[in-house]
Amino acid sequence: MRTVSVVLVVGMAVLLAGCPTGSLQPLYTEQDLIFDPGLVGTWTNKDGKETWDVKRSGEKSYDVLCTVEGEPHWFKLHLLQLGVYRFLDLYPKEKLSFKNGFFASHWIPAHMFYRIRNHGDILQVAGVENEFLMRLVAAKKTRIAQKVDDEVGLTGSTKELQEYVLRYVEVQEAFTGPEEYHRVK
Repeated sequence: MRTVSVVLVVGMAVLLAGCPTGSLQPLYTEQDLIFDPGLVGTWTNKDGKETWDVKRSGEKSYDVLCTVEGEPHWFKLHLLQLGVYRFLDLYPKEKLSFKNGFFASHWIPAHMFYRIRNHGDILQVAGVENEFLMRLVAAKKTRIAQKVDDEVGLTGSTKELQEYVLRYVEVQEAFTGPEEYHRVK
């Protein structure tokens, strides 16, 4: 059953731009959460194929309508501060549409983490890099992930995940991109 869970987590992660690695656990605790009104608005990447419409939905949370090449998906977003670094934790609010009911019933949502840097109307976003994590798993240098075939999914606790991202936050190959988003409104 664990193998099926990891495969489904990884499948969800691949559907988002930048293909970050998915996690069964969030990156945040309640104490880590912050709210930044500067994140609210509409953001788009340079080719305009991806748009994030971010709205406040609670004291320290956001709702995000992420549209990738015309296909919309709703996410719950949390902004967190770990040391001097900021991260986004995106979690799907809806099941992705599967034509086959069998696959829909086996879908498991995953948290996707992004390191962010906000420079006014420019947002740089970098997800956890799958290839880098796979090398660590293969070398037995981390226990926070499980490898299944050519994919990897994060299975560590929130504390372990935080330790991982802080350990590798400045290691360029540990994160995708970064991809830049520009404020539209």
